[in-house]
Amino acid sequence: MTTELGPEVRPLAFLHGTWRGWGIGAAYGLEDQPLIYRLTIDHDGGPYLRADAEIAIGHTASGVIDAAAGPAEGYRQLEQTALWGVETLYLRIPPAVVGMSEGPIPVEGMLADPAGFVAVLAGNCATHALALESTALHLTPSGANVTALQREFLLNSEDHLLVRARLAAFGEELGEYWTCQLERVLEGCACGAGDECGGCGKDGGCGCCADERGCGCCADEGGCACGGGSSSPQEATEAAGSDRA
Repeated sequence: MTTELGPEVRPLAFLHGTWRGWGIGAAYGLEDQPLIYRLTIDHDGGPYLRADAEIAIGHTASGVIDAAAGPAEGYRQLEQTALWGVETLYLRIPPAVVGMSEGPIPVEGMLADPAGFVAVLAGNCATHALALESTALHLTPSGANVTALQREFLLNSEDHLLVRARLAAFGEELGEYWTCQLERVLEGCACGAGDECGGCGKDGGCGCCADERGCGCCADEGGCACGGGSSSPQEATEAAGSDRA
């Protein structure tokens, strides 16, 4: 992935990709909530990265989840019950320090949240780590009364990313908001486990997704690679035959 990025964002290349996982969210005295976290960090050739995050409240059939569950395991166990929030974050390295190779590298960020606020952030990245904090916040007339926020990203291994958020809002001091552990999604696999998955149980039931993806779970994100949907392999074959006729 690094070779696809220009020098303006190459120090952030460890973030580039699609990530899935789970974590725990807590907000101002509310009970801890298991969260499903989906994150895509991409670029369009410009001197910045764009990070789109979707966070949802999840639950399991038993009502509990093993705190030691890994990113992929926890993601597969949880079913979404409600949306917690979404946000878009832009990351850039100041032009004056592009090409800097020693020491923490300054990073600037812009975060937009549909709850009615935008944040200007500043921080530093080092080897496989990024920490940002807000330097200014602007609210819409009815926006959430957020007064400070922080974001941290730490690559624990080549394919495991820890993401942490802290928030100050509604008169409360800066405190933990959510912490999630993510796994990089392998190309062509919705759950991120690739050929090692063995099926996550969230596919479309057609039985032929593995012919395209190899893991049997390609419909996890709402689509079937073969186009068979919930039909059986035989029905999909017959439908394809009738189309050709």
